[in-house]
Amino acid sequence: MKLRTTLATGTVDVLGVKVHVQNITPDEVQKFRKKHTEYTGRGVSRRMEFNDIAFARDVFMHQITGWEGAEDENGPLECNDSSKTLVYNFDQDFVKQVTEKSKELFDSREEEDGKN
Repeated sequence: MKLRTTLATGTVDVLGVKVHVQNITPDEVQKFRKKHTEYTGRGVSRRMEFNDIAFARDVFMHQITGWEGAEDENGPLECNDSSKTLVYNFDQDFVKQVTEKSKELFDSREEEDGKN
């Protein structure tokens, strides 16, 4: 069996934009979960609160490594943390499609790796 020892990367086409993505490792998921989990109260009344919106934003920001063909009303949009945050906040259709297509890409690769 061939074992993966590098981070999976690829490109997905979303709304005419070529988006370069990387898979997120289980350790990174755990780090983001820990970052966005807050405990309140003590003893029996202790509760855990998880900020799923901030978690999803961090995963989106980490997953995208670049893009080609992205534009806003002012022209070409550079891929940086500021522009990724704006896209995350204002274009949920794009965010959803990046997430879904990235998952399909990496899931299909894992299936292929399992067959080899």
